[in-house]
Amino acid sequence: MIDIFADSADRLADDLMLKSQTKETVEMEERFCSVTLDIIGKAVFNYDFGSVTKESPIVKAVYRVLREAEHRSSSFIPYWNLPYADQWMGGQVEFRKDMEMLDNILVGLINRAVETRNEASVEELEEREVGEDPSLLRFLCDMRGEDLTSKVLRDDLMTMLIAGHETTAAMLTWTVFGLSESDPGLTKEIQAEVRTVMAGKDRPTYDDVFKMKKLRFALIEALRLYPEPPVLIRRAREEDTLPAGGSGLGGGVKVLRGTDIFISTWNLHRAPEYWEDPEKYDPTRW
Repeated sequence: MIDIFADSADRLADDLMLKSQTKETVEMEERFCSVTLDIIGKAVFNYDFGSVTKESPIVKAVYRVLREAEHRSSSFIPYWNLPYADQWMGGQVEFRKDMEMLDNILVGLINRAVETRNEASVEELEEREVGEDPSLLRFLCDMRGEDLTSKVLRDDLMTMLIAGHETTAAMLTWTVFGLSESDPGLTKEIQAEVRTVMAGKDRPTYDDVFKMKKLRFALIEALRLYPEPPVLIRRAREEDTLPAGGSGLGGGVKVLRGTDIFISTWNLHRAPEYWEDPEKYDPTRW
């Protein structure tokens, strides 16, 4: 997988070099979304979206789908359930078209993998030579007993396609932002670390990645300040009573079945009770 990451990163680096020569302003979040989509495409589906080198309608569709999902999660009224909403409400019409496009792509990729299915047990798959297709979909497709027609599998793969690349892109964007706002010496230290580990190499190995501790701390600190996702939502499957904790409610907090619980990682990661100088981007705290 490290080679897949490196192939996509090389394409992004070449593209950024071209843009730097013409002094073109670059939207880094869009660039990072493109490279992570390409990585997800190869690693999960063995498919090259090629979005780094050309404008991808898939990236735009994913953005719109995520915005709609975020809006639905905080809406008091389930407007999307109104009769024929996806045929007359502007945003819902667009959402339906985006989901159809993404679903069609996914179905096509699954069907392509099924056509060359070679079933085996998990143990046999783990021993098998990776060959030209190291993707997760190939592994699932060949796993004996796996139901490739199930909606659960398609939903899981859709989640990986959409959320799997956008969250990583956001983390990379905020890391670059944090470093740009910090002491320039910090960036120089990280660059020096990368050059030391990479001395005489074109691309890193799996072990090399773990040697870049300062780089990893920079990424972790970006995740602390700008967690992905900033809010976790869980639904209570049965009635329960939570401990009182710091709420001041002596008898605890009663949770009814079906209650949606919002856990704000953003607030937890910036709470002065837990972090010294919480608003400061400081990778050295790790």
